[in-house]
Amino acid sequence: MDTGTGPCSARRRTTPAARYASVQQLWAKYCAKAQVTDTIHQLRHVHATELVNAGVSLETIRRRLGHANAQTVLRYADQRDATADAEIRTWR
Repeated sequence: MDTGTGPCSARRRTTPAARYASVQQLWAKYCAKAQVTDTIHQLRHVHATELVNAGVSLETIRRRLGHANAQTVLRYADQRDATADAEIRTWR
């Protein structure tokens, strides 16, 4: 489902979006050259986690990833313990 809010949304682009298969092929080529086995989806998870750890709001991450519901972001955006501890200290 295209919500029109994510960075890959066709409604936001003035140029055509890259085909997923084309991106997958390029990614596989780069990973082979770098001897890396990570997937694009794993990269997406890492990006979401880094945003959470940097203090970006779940609502902003939700919009960036194009999810309809912030609960979806919670599935894979795990905070580091140090980040959570710092947030609690700030709250106190």
